Amino acid sequence: MGCPPFSPSFAAPSDSETAKLQAQLDELKQLQEQREFERETSRFQQLLQSLQGVGPEKPASSEATSEEPAELRALRLQHAQEMLRIQHERSLIEEHEKLRAVREGAERRRKEADEQLEHDEWVAKQKRMVLALRMKKVLATEQATSTAAETSVVLPYDPDLGFVIFWDFVSCVPLNVPCLQLTYALYDQTTVRSKHKLVRPHECEPHGLSHQRCVFATRRDFEQMPASPHLRLLVEVAMVASPTGPRARAPASLGWTAIDIFLPSLKLQEGCFKLPLSFTPLPQATAPWALPLGEDDNSAKLYVRLVHAAQAEEASKFAVNPDTMADKYALPPNQALRAAPQSPGPERPAEKNAAPPKKLAAVPDTSVSSPLPMTPEAKPSPSNEVSRPATLSEPKVAPKMEPKVEPTVAPPEVASPMPTSRLYAPTAELEDSAFLNCDNASQRRRQLFARGDGVNIYIDGARSLPDCTSVTKATVFAFHSDMTLCTPLGETTATCSLQDNAFTPAFRLLLEFRDERFNPTLTIVVRLDTIDVHSKRPLVLGYVAVSVFLDANGQQPTKPSVQDVYLNDGAFQVPLRAGITLGSSAAAMTAKACDGALKISCATVLVRIAPATKSEDGLRCLSRKDAPAAEWEAQRIVLPAPAYASRAYDSTSARPSAMEEKLYELRQQRKPRLVGELLQSTLAVDAERLPAVIANQLEKKPKTSLLDVRSSIFVYQPEIGFRVAIDGLHNLPSSTNGSFVKVLASVAPPAAFYQVQILAHSSVDTLSAQTPQLTDDVQLTVSYDWTSASSSPEFSDGYHTYRDVVAVSSTPLLLVLDVRCVKMGKSGDWASTPFGWTYLKLLHSESGGIAPGSFQLPLFAGNVTLDVLQHDQDLDSLVTQEVAKKKGLIAYIPGASLLLRIEDGQLPGVFPTPFTTIEPKGIPASLLAKYAYDPAAIQTQRKKKPLTKLLPPKRSEQELEKELNVAFADEMGITHYVF
Repeated sequence: MGCPPFSPSFAAPSDSETAKLQAQLDELKQLQEQREFERETSRFQQLLQSLQGVGPEKPASSEATSEEPAELRALRLQHAQEMLRIQHERSLIEEHEKLRAVREGAERRRKEADEQLEHDEWVAKQKRMVLALRMKKVLATEQATSTAAETSVVLPYDPDLGFVIFWDFVSCVPLNVPCLQLTYALYDQTTVRSKHKLVRPHECEPHGLSHQRCVFATRRDFEQMPASPHLRLLVEVAMVASPTGPRARAPASLGWTAIDIFLPSLKLQEGCFKLPLSFTPLPQATAPWALPLGEDDNSAKLYVRLVHAAQAEEASKFAVNPDTMADKYALPPNQALRAAPQSPGPERPAEKNAAPPKKLAAVPDTSVSSPLPMTPEAKPSPSNEVSRPATLSEPKVAPKMEPKVEPTVAPPEVASPMPTSRLYAPTAELEDSAFLNCDNASQRRRQLFARGDGVNIYIDGARSLPDCTSVTKATVFAFHSDMTLCTPLGETTATCSLQDNAFTPAFRLLLEFRDERFNPTLTIVVRLDTIDVHSKRPLVLGYVAVSVFLDANGQQPTKPSVQDVYLNDGAFQVPLRAGITLGSSAAAMTAKACDGALKISCATVLVRIAPATKSEDGLRCLSRKDAPAAEWEAQRIVLPAPAYASRAYDSTSARPSAMEEKLYELRQQRKPRLVGELLQSTLAVDAERLPAVIANQLEKKPKTSLLDVRSSIFVYQPEIGFRVAIDGLHNLPSSTNGSFVKVLASVAPPAAFYQVQILAHSSVDTLSAQTPQLTDDVQLTVSYDWTSASSSPEFSDGYHTYRDVVAVSSTPLLLVLDVRCVKMGKSGDWASTPFGWTYLKLLHSESGGIAPGSFQLPLFAGNVTLDVLQHDQDLDSLVTQEVAKKKGLIAYIPGASLLLRIEDGQLPGVFPTPFTTIEPKGIPASLLAKYAYDPAAIQTQRKKKPLTKLLPPKRSEQELEKELNVAFADEMGITHYVF
């Protein structure tokens, strides 16, 4: 019984896996045939039992599987075949991937081995080079002392042979410098005469307890070089990593120097010279630059020899031994620093019994034309003032007295380096009206901030503060990104002197941070407080924020986990901003987060960040408590502030806009006001009680900010003007249904537009014909928001700036707003009818400044007349008087109002968004409910009756808008618009 075995219709593949699967399939078929045989046997037995009268037994298995059709079996077999093929392809791909991975691994290991071999060879080569240089230095120091430098033979210069520079050594190198390299080039004024060349790195060797020195003992020949009185050698000294150490560290500049190659007589300036290093940014090749000056002391210098090429072999016998031959070198005659005069300048009064300043370096853009006149008097500068960031390679020298200077003319820009007194020399052209555009980012040092390093924050002063400023107090905070505070040593506040200019106060504030470790997200925030000269109340002028640390990309770290950070070392001119809210932990506190706040035009703060000076053993950071006040500058614990004219402050973040450039020009006419005199006249307090009054008013943070007294920040400047944005009308009556509304804006006085109208309607025809159309200053609304409600139409024109509008002291300056309804007549022409008008006084009565705001003004019925605008009575009192009458000259349109925004051109961006913080103006308190502006109700009206429902058939919004504007402007005689 049963079915014969099933014979497949195809030959089995030869693959082993396929054969295995085929065998399993055969076994399954045999099992199926066996089960069918058992079922047939069971049926036969049941039939026999039924014939014998025996009931059927219950089957052992309850399987009731039906026999599968042949088509199903064929499909199953086809499926198995496809699965076998796919599995075979997958296995093949996996094997290929494994083979490729093995090959790539072998290639990678081969490259790593080659790179390691190359690195080992490079290290061995560098070690051999270091040994050779050491041997060369030893041989140079053991040579007999040569008299070549003292030879009296002077040869005429030969341009074909040229000259030779011997790079001998550098003195007073910081202890943490492993190697030094030199980069040099020849300049003939602004022309580069040679390529930039490099003296490869040489190791530094200890010299004393606090310094090192670096011996180069090498030379460079300059052939085919014509003589020129302006030919100079410019050299930069840079710190680099050791040749045997890691190569990833970028060079860091330690300073630069220069020397004139020829004398004015075109003779070669031969001799042994020690060139003073300047620690300021490298001069620009595009402009004349000055030689650095120095003293014959133990400060950092580059020792070189300049010889005739014909005497090079003889000069090469010179013993390069700093211990025995250093006294053979001298400063170039034109680079020896003579006693410089001192003047504390108008912003830095002298103090008695104060230590004299230390001589510092600065790089101007032009060279010295003549020295300043000198007087025998000498006044030391205050010891607690500060200068540019400290430089590690500057030595500690004793302070020297410098005489005072009284220049009869504006002094020229000075050379580098210069003493502190020269930095503070008065410069009449650089008062608070001046701005120097300086970008010192490329010259800033990049040195990793290490554990145990300290930070000094200097708040030097402020510049070009607003007109409402009197006495100014600076308060400094140090925030981490999570708004936690970092506490410095000493005071965190400073108030300017009573002798300071109120617009350019000096704070002379130093904050010392001496923590063992620092959170790299640290941000310095400076708040300026003042006493408003108009309200006589204290207020917050604004804030500045500066990041203390930078990451490898030059950005402020936002997470405390950042490890490799750099100190944001430098001097900065930072813009003052208003509206910054401190104390919130919702957002990370960073300097960049404060950039979105409103910028106070032209107002800036001078801030410097510098590393703390270390002790001689380099184990701790020095603070003011470690030395008497007279020695702070000598030990570089406190660094005097540079003059603004020295271009030490990076002002890239405070670059002025076009408006601010104009404002800087106008402020040249602003007379300086001394803080003491200004407060005595403002507060009516005598000089003795003045300090106590200031301390009492500025003891705590003021509750009022600058934006709360917007109308008194600046005095009105007609050249800059004011900005007006007519945003819309609200709650128009039903009489305007079906009409479009236009608003005319003009200034009174002179109200020329309404004078023209009177003349135009005069009965004298000849006079009307000669009437000029004085409509150039009349503006009109042009663009509609077509989604706005017809009863509260809105305009999308934005701000328009009014300039050169002169204010007359005896007459209030008014903005007159004339509302007209425009409707199409039966003939298809557009015609307008007066609907209402309103006005706004632009200037604050006390401060004389523009009164900015987002205002809601009530509409008065009818047409505005010249009688009303030129009435002898004040317009506010005239309105109050007339609206109280039943048939007065002026009457309200019940509930109807006009919405607009006003900004001072000197402070744009105060009200960037319409219909926010609306302030009712000129609306009686009893009528405020009728004029209430409800955004929810306005939104409902938008859906019911939008302006689009007024569109005539087959007219687009743009077409109708242009047609309306052309017709209305033509009717009003306005010709300065182009539609």
